[in-house]
Amino acid sequence: MVEGKISLPYLLAGVTVALDPGHGGADAGAVGPAGTPEKNNTLAIGLDLVDSLRAAGAKVVLTRSGDAPPTGNA
Repeated sequence: MVEGKISLPYLLAGVTVALDPGHGGADAGAVGPAGTPEKNNTLAIGLDLVDSLRAAGAKVVLTRSGDAPPTGNA
């Protein structure tokens, strides 16, 4: 058994991850019971995930990083 911690940057070094936080711009997606558009939740989760993936050494590409529809140029 190996003991100790594995460095997170080592785990995803050299890996590229593409994230597509769905919807954006005029396309709000579904609206939750509290009135929150799906596009807000998908973007918030995507941006949080970017930080975690980069901290683990991954290169991350997003289809959108603000309230705009995906461009297709990621």
